Amino acid sequence: MKNRLWKLSVAVVAVIMSATACTKGYGSQKTESQNYEETNTYTEEDNTEASLQNQEMQTSEKEYISDEDIDIAYSNPDLYSGKYIRISGKVFGEPEFEEEDVYFQMYGDPVNLKKNTIVKAKKPNFDIREGTYVYIEGEMAGAQEYQNAFGGTLSAMVINAESISESSYVEIMSPTLKEFQVDSTIEQYGYSITLEKVECSETETRLYLKVSNNGSEKFSVYSFDSNIIQGNTQYEEQQNYEADYPEVQTDLLVGAETYGIITFPPIDFNSEFQVYIEGASKNWEENFKPFIYNIAAEGSEGFTDSGEDSGGNQDIASANLNTVTYYMEQEDSGLRLSDTMTLTANGDRVERIFEVIEVDISSFEDDTKGQLQSVYDEMVGQYNSVEGVECTGEASDTSYTMKINIDATGNAVRELSDMGLLEVSGDANGISLEATRESLESGGYIKVEQ
Repeated sequence: MKNRLWKLSVAVVAVIMSATACTKGYGSQKTESQNYEETNTYTEEDNTEASLQNQEMQTSEKEYISDEDIDIAYSNPDLYSGKYIRISGKVFGEPEFEEEDVYFQMYGDPVNLKKNTIVKAKKPNFDIREGTYVYIEGEMAGAQEYQNAFGGTLSAMVINAESISESSYVEIMSPTLKEFQVDSTIEQYGYSITLEKVECSETETRLYLKVSNNGSEKFSVYSFDSNIIQGNTQYEEQQNYEADYPEVQTDLLVGAETYGIITFPPIDFNSEFQVYIEGASKNWEENFKPFIYNIAAEGSEGFTDSGEDSGGNQDIASANLNTVTYYMEQEDSGLRLSDTMTLTANGDRVERIFEVIEVDISSFEDDTKGQLQSVYDEMVGQYNSVEGVECTGEASDTSYTMKINIDATGNAVRELSDMGLLEVSGDANGISLEATRESLESGGYIKVEQ
């Protein structure tokens, strides 16, 4: 089973070719996040009043309200005055410090910017400021009214905190539902990328990366060129400015390391998926292949149960699928083409094919490039017309990249074969991993060791 790379080079015959080279370059567009800010004012007298505790002794034992009663307590704080609460939140506005005490406001429901709370506490042993995520335990002291910067009268629950600890965006805003402990390193030319773990939540998927430069030039990992492939769906980077995660540095110097998190939309963490990362050095003669990591789901080999921790029950799985990747380069009709094909198999039966085809069009004039891109865009449409196939095409000044994700368990392989988009020997209803290996290697593909 071979990909018909010649169809890409045949497109050159249909357009007017030129040997004029063009300037190489690429760029990225960054967007800025919008920050929500509400400025409230309240006086020192208000703070004193907020810190007053109920003089009447209720009981020698603290009575904590249940999580189910928290919404009710915020709707009528005076009713619950003297009872205790455990709650997390996000500080808004700058805290005020007075001797050994700190006063601040927070949202007890920062996702929806609700549960306005005034907190009095002893100064913590961490830096507390606007935007800090905290977890507090304390006594509820009714409600307090105050005026905001616009003259409006607002009301907030008052809590005299007996303990306060620092929390995080992940714990409060996007708690981990499932964690995949991967710890898989791929190295090329002395540059290595380690996928340490993947965390899945209701709102996002987080990749934890370590990048090491033991090569000869500066090295970069471009998050906007990273993908997660699951089933027939390809996920692009979903930036999260609010979380302020550490970013993977670009132009990493020789001998240096960088750690960072790349975020994607939420995925189905009960199904296997594939992580695809691009890297490049300043040495243009170093031809990098994609860094590809295959992640198994629950029930696959390597799955273990981590038990229970502070975040609840979390499952941990390892990347240990029966996958193999092949790579090939060829030049035809003035075009340089590279093909990276990753096969995922159950035993000898191939169940998924993920392919990245990159065409170097840097030697052609702009008009010719435009015509070639139109031809390749049409091919992308042909792939996407087949059920069980997802294909994207991305054009730049120097190249055209196609990413093709094929479900090989249905009729997609047969249909692609009939359309001339895949060359299949034998029965297209089932693809043999061993037979495919022999076919690819005889056609000039080499196996990529991971």
